[in-house]
Amino acid sequence: MRKKFATVGHAKATTKAQVQTFFERCGPVYNFVGKAAKQHRLFVFSCDTFFEGAALASPQGKPWSTPAVLGANVDALLEFMIAQMGPADVLLIADGRSRACRKKVEVFAEKTRNMNEIWVVYKPTSRLGRSVFSSADTRETMWVSMPCNNTLIPCKTRDGYNVAGETSTHDTTYTGVEPMPWPAMPLISLEDKAKVHGVPPATPRPQLFDASLGLPLFWQERKTPSFWAQILRDLDAKAVFDLTPSGSLGRACLAEGVLYTALAKNAEHNSWLQNLFDRAAVSLIASSGSPLYEQDLSQLISDHFQDVLDQLHEQDACEDTVPDDQDATTNADA
Repeated sequence: MRKKFATVGHAKATTKAQVQTFFERCGPVYNFVGKAAKQHRLFVFSCDTFFEGAALASPQGKPWSTPAVLGANVDALLEFMIAQMGPADVLLIADGRSRACRKKVEVFAEKTRNMNEIWVVYKPTSRLGRSVFSSADTRETMWVSMPCNNTLIPCKTRDGYNVAGETSTHDTTYTGVEPMPWPAMPLISLEDKAKVHGVPPATPRPQLFDASLGLPLFWQERKTPSFWAQILRDLDAKAVFDLTPSGSLGRACLAEGVLYTALAKNAEHNSWLQNLFDRAAVSLIASSGSPLYEQDLSQLISDHFQDVLDQLHEQDACEDTVPDDQDATTNADA
């Protein structure tokens, strides 16, 4: 049942044409027919869930406190993305709170049609460590390209992420956004993370993060499934093609009943995402009101997978803890 809504695949993606070829094999998402200002197909590229390279994975590297960077194939992915100009296609590029990434992706964003700039302002996190003047990474820029002029898109009421008084989709900020706590991130083994990124992962000291059970796939990830769900609703997204999958956007699509396809980096990334979505589907099937809910299946899952459900609920409800480690230095926007 999960595969009705969410699928993942991997392919060589070193050129725009290769990405296009993969996309054309994506069944329901590729064939989706929407209507501008009503039902959209959303393409997503988020810099904080794209790459952790060799420099950050070295013993001196600290990806948990270093701004996101962009690696190989980024041009091919972005060139593919900005070429998507279907009558109901929306493009979203997020800079991952990194100045270096922002400079790179803004060049592509400016080539899109009907481009809008949105700011996401996160609540401060305890992971900031030592305080350094004006260096908190609590602001993210998103560029959103719409398929038609803004005057043709009706505003909708917004009742979340509005601590600055935002009331509708007329507003261009999302404020008071809860950043994803590290304990809420699904973990990947050190061996599999090395296979996904192509380099041995850096590991923090236990005072900062206990890596005995695994590591986050992307240390700099901040956007939660709940926040992505708000974005999906505000953009009237009914189908999503994810170029930088971490699992969070896919989980939001499952919860909202939105068609979803992701381009994984390789077979290991693909397998990890498939397992993550299967676990998420188990939880949703057991939740009344979910698009995946079925009463008979829900009872069976509750009888046999209660430990999985408890673990998922505990993970989603967790909060950040204050790290007892000076490695948790401020993630300066460098």
